[in-house]
Amino acid sequence: MFENLINKQPPRPRRGYHNGYPINSLMHSLYLTAEQVAELMLRRPDLRMGDNAGHVELAQLLMGNLEDQHVQELFQLIAQDQAGQAIVADDEFFGAYPPKGSIVYPDDFCALGTMPTGDRIGLIIGQLTGNVLLVGPTKSAKTSLLAVLLTFGNLLQTARIIVFVKKQELRHLATILHLHDLIIVFKLGELVLCYFEPPPGVPEPAWNNQTRITAQCYGRYSAQRLMGEKVAELMVNHPAGTYPTIRQPVNVLDAFKPRFGMREAAYKESITWCLKDLLNSTRVGGNSGASIWDNSSSTFLPELYSTQGLCIIEAEALPQEHLSFVATYFMRWLYLKRVYAGEEVL
Repeated sequence: MFENLINKQPPRPRRGYHNGYPINSLMHSLYLTAEQVAELMLRRPDLRMGDNAGHVELAQLLMGNLEDQHVQELFQLIAQDQAGQAIVADDEFFGAYPPKGSIVYPDDFCALGTMPTGDRIGLIIGQLTGNVLLVGPTKSAKTSLLAVLLTFGNLLQTARIIVFVKKQELRHLATILHLHDLIIVFKLGELVLCYFEPPPGVPEPAWNNQTRITAQCYGRYSAQRLMGEKVAELMVNHPAGTYPTIRQPVNVLDAFKPRFGMREAAYKESITWCLKDLLNSTRVGGNSGASIWDNSSSTFLPELYSTQGLCIIEAEALPQEHLSFVATYFMRWLYLKRVYAGEEVL
């Protein structure tokens, strides 16, 4: 009775790794049609059937004679084996990797790992003109991967790389014999910055629009007009070679007394609190010391960007919003310098 029930049940196809044509169990002795063979070869990238020239030739042979039982069985065995490899890999991008041996690596290629196909994967120094994002959960080796990239001497010799870290987890790179001359490590308190001093060659009116950085990093878009007005007042008659510090707009804003009920009172309070907290969080030598921003002029960034290599800036106790502010300032400084110098902007 059970045997008869089993025979009456329609065969249930076994699903493959991705949606698409199901790979049926061979115990049913099903013959694949030409459309199904094409489906497995062309529309199932997770099977990677096209990577092997022998598989392609076998598919062509089967398409020519679909009644050949031996070719049918061999092709289905290979398709099932490929599906098993995809399942074991447990990789959403398994079907997207290029065929093994199909990649031509240039001289400036930096290998960071190995793909499931066995080929190397990495970055090309000459193509690092955009953004590279390393995403992953905690303890997924993001920092280790970054450390591998930063050990390539040809990369450090061709660019100035600045890394902001919250932990002392990259300074050990300076102990590598062939890299120690290319790496410098700063604690946050060792920075000497002048926020309102423009880069060499950049006009002051273009640089004075720096209130947008505070608006973007702290979300104070409504308050940037008020801050911009006070900064413009300070920049009108400043002595040559001497520029206002961030503390001076704070003092000017503190002295500003808007009329009761005006929105400027809320704008003043929000932007003043952010700037005061920034100054307090970047003090040198404790609560009574000055901030890294309390400088009327500085050659720190011109000197830093004039050479190649890796600069590691450790800011363990700095809140994330202030770290974003400092990093954005570094990038904006270099961007405008290159724009007005006519250099290629990366």
